Amino acid sequence: MAKYDVTFSCGHTGEVTLFGPHRGREERIQWLEDEGDCPDCLAEKRRRLARETEKACTELHPRLAALSGTDRQIAWAQTLRAKILIELDQDKDYMVGRLRTGANEAYRGDGALQGWQQFIDDLTKKTSASWWIDHRSSPRAIFSEWATARGV
Repeated sequence: MAKYDVTFSCGHTGEVTLFGPHRGREERIQWLEDEGDCPDCLAEKRRRLARETEKACTELHPRLAALSGTDRQIAWAQTLRAKILIELDQDKDYMVGRLRTGANEAYRGDGALQGWQQFIDDLTKKTSASWWIDHRSSPRAIFSEWATARGV
């Protein structure tokens, strides 16, 4: 383990602690200087991305329920919820097709779009930050769980 002074690609300097073989350390330092941002700039990029994602999600779904949980859970869940809802919107055709051909008569044919809207409405009403965190891995799995519960 060793500490190194590095000038990050963003122009800021800082100290980094690196482990492992000397060659690996040199490669990491080179990467930090060529492509890596300092911790402050990286945090700002993440905050900006989270704001942009949340804004895009709010434009798609203006009536999102307020989340409950700890401050850290809420902050993370807002970003996850936005990403999930945007991804679901992009995957809408697949899911509407699944509703059209499913076993539940209520969602067959023209009822598929109503089923899709019901699914989105159900999701946007979820207020538990921990639910969004627990279901972050796959938007299609969220849809499948919802559809299975309704016999689709």
